[in-house]
Amino acid sequence: MELELLRRVGFFCALFTVQCCVSVLGTISRDTIFLRSYAASSIAALTLVLSFSTAYALTLANGFIERLVACNAPSGVVYALSPAVLGAGLLLLTVLSLTAPLLARGVSVVLYIWLEISTQWLTQQFWDLCAKAFDVSQSKKFFGFITFGTTFGSLLASFVVLPAIQSQQLPTEFNLLVAAVLLFFIAAVLFVSAEQFAPSNSVHATTAGKTKSVSTKPKHLESGTAAGDADASSSSAIISDIQARTYLKHICFFDMLATVIRVLVDNTTLSVLSLQQEEEVKASLTMINAVQSFLMIPMQLASGPFFTHFGVMYGISMLPVAVFLFGASTYVSNVSHLPYLLRHRGFLMQLINYCSCCKQSAYSLIFTRALYNAVSQAIFNPARQLLWLPFNESERGRFQNFVCGPFRSLSRIFGAVLSMILTMGVVVQFLGSSSARWESPICFLVCGKRMV
Repeated sequence: MELELLRRVGFFCALFTVQCCVSVLGTISRDTIFLRSYAASSIAALTLVLSFSTAYALTLANGFIERLVACNAPSGVVYALSPAVLGAGLLLLTVLSLTAPLLARGVSVVLYIWLEISTQWLTQQFWDLCAKAFDVSQSKKFFGFITFGTTFGSLLASFVVLPAIQSQQLPTEFNLLVAAVLLFFIAAVLFVSAEQFAPSNSVHATTAGKTKSVSTKPKHLESGTAAGDADASSSSAIISDIQARTYLKHICFFDMLATVIRVLVDNTTLSVLSLQQEEEVKASLTMINAVQSFLMIPMQLASGPFFTHFGVMYGISMLPVAVFLFGASTYVSNVSHLPYLLRHRGFLMQLINYCSCCKQSAYSLIFTRALYNAVSQAIFNPARQLLWLPFNESERGRFQNFVCGPFRSLSRIFGAVLSMILTMGVVVQFLGSSSARWESPICFLVCGKRMV
């Protein structure tokens, strides 16, 4: 039994390795291709478009998967369909990016959105399959080891795949061709193996049981039951249930803050990287992923005992600690120049220009961004997934799909609007005119956003 459990952990770790390699290749490539066609001023607008499009796409995907399950589709088909479709779409967009330069601006935006949808959906699907393969105690013990796939995937992409492509002086789009091939590989693996962890017969038996129980009711009650089920799955009903349960409100609060912070971090990172050449952008992003991978190793080794001994909430609390550390590091690296910068209009762009030109500050920012990524992926994300384990399968799917879909997209919109407000000329002029009072808090907030 123990050997079988270890094999299961090894399988999910290997699967997560390939999936995270795809994510790293996609993230580096999408940022580089987008900055090739657009200026940094377009980032906030892109985030808004991204929020609406991902919310709509994930809602459609959830509905389609639910219909597949209701039609008694095998688990292998259910879990393999997503990476296969996402891989095919990625392949098509990559070919367009390579062969249709007149469509480069539009393709770069669609490619960015497609890769974001792919990352969110595949991550959600992966942890859903993990939740079905392990019970609560096993999850607390082994989820940290499974997240070693993030480290191995980042190392594989940063030290094997990317150097091999760059040594041949191939375009950035070839990273995405490799990612598409890996997605097809994931689809093939899930098609063969998903049935072992989420047997179709158990899902079908549950569905059949529900149908049987409904069919024994009078016909005039069947329609009422169906309507009740539809109402229970509606957004308004889910929101009402969340408002009535403190535990769910806490989950939403944690998810909202984490999403807003991520938006601010990503937007500012792209703003800074837009000042570099394409090869320098890829080098900076690769270095962040490489440093992040090494930082994650001790965190992932300690995560299992950490969650078992201290509990999940201590893992959640690690993200604010990481945010404070990179904010403090950036503040210290620039504090001697801030009084001068704050006395001038456009101090934010001057601060960004200074940091991008100073090697010591750049290395500090790369390290703190890598630290933030490491804490997010090795500790915070597994802890966030563990929060859903007390729910049964139907409740977990119902609430988690809503929080990870529409609610997270709304949080991204809030983060994008906040980023736009912080970089408005009126706000910059106001802060500059009262620098004596606002210098410390604003610089800490800006530097908290200012990660490379």
